[in-house]
Amino acid sequence: MQIKVDVQLTKLDGTPMTTVENYDNENFVSTEETPKENPYYQKKVSVTLQSVCVNTLLATTQKDANISGTEKLKRFNLASKIQANDSVDLTAEEITLVKKRIGEISVPLVIGKAYELLEQKNTED
Repeated sequence: MQIKVDVQLTKLDGTPMTTVENYDNENFVSTEETPKENPYYQKKVSVTLQSVCVNTLLATTQKDANISGTEKLKRFNLASKIQANDSVDLTAEEITLVKKRIGEISVPLVIGKAYELLEQKNTED
């Protein structure tokens, strides 16, 4: 199924979801000085289906302590496939894996919004 993953997730009231990402001083240019106790700059970024899928596939939980290297590689390859495209063709098995990971790691709002997008049928044809 073709899934558009560059879609920004929204809160229940329809406003866009955002999160804060940290950037090393050497990798992020800012006109403001960073305090010595905080060696990072922060930037507000959109939460997209793509970022949720990739981050949850690459995350490690205590439950993952005993999974095989083959399973980890499968997750990595799927995350790479999703990261490389704005729209991606996913099999039913891949969608199930992504939903499982999102369900294990994310908060209810992200789970609900991501599942809605992953379960949507392609109506562009």
